[in-house]
Amino acid sequence: MSQSIEDSLAFEDIARLSTSMGFHYFSVMNDALRKDTDRCTAECQKAKAVTGSGQVNPEAYAELGFWYRNLARSFMSYVEGILYVMRRLIIFAHERGEMDLSPGEVVLVSETDFTFNTRRKRIEERDAPNRLLENFILTFSIFPRVFGSEFEVNYGDHGWEKFQALVKMRNAFTHPKSIEDTLLHPKLPNTMRDASVWFYTNMNDFFGSVDTTMLYEDFRRTAQRDEVRQLIHRLRG
Repeated sequence: MSQSIEDSLAFEDIARLSTSMGFHYFSVMNDALRKDTDRCTAECQKAKAVTGSGQVNPEAYAELGFWYRNLARSFMSYVEGILYVMRRLIIFAHERGEMDLSPGEVVLVSETDFTFNTRRKRIEERDAPNRLLENFILTFSIFPRVFGSEFEVNYGDHGWEKFQALVKMRNAFTHPKSIEDTLLHPKLPNTMRDASVWFYTNMNDFFGSVDTTMLYEDFRRTAQRDEVRQLIHRLRG
């Protein structure tokens, strides 16, 4: 196992220990997962400036389409990645006894299912991935409580509609079935803008809603634990 993978696992082990460590892990992963999206956004702005400066040539239009498709892919990867982190933290809180999840919630949040293997005569666990939109609603309905927040996503805003539309567009050019699916969809730039603004606004509102007093007190207690010191020493090498 490589050192980077070992460090990543140790970092996740720290997140298991307490609410405050989990919040730190969430914040760091959020920043890391968003980097590709931010880079693609900057490249889209450059390409858009070129196409908006006069007569559009095919090469410039193709460049614009390339970066917008990559922006949509990276943005959705960021969303899927941070939703996974959020679900892990929900399970950690449940394991620490801080949240009381129902058996159904545990199965759905863990994206697992169970089947009976007649050949081996035993119950076996298997992966059961949820769809992105299902994961989004499920995760945000539970996750804020991990950090003492009453935050609720604003699904009544038109941004939610744009977010769903962006998912369909991303799926179309990720798994193209016609030549049109490989071109820049005329609605993609505005849909990408509205969906991302809506998502980032909800994320910012969530960060602003967490119980910081609770996190600070929890951090003070956690910092005194021997296992925390050992894991930090392990990460520092």
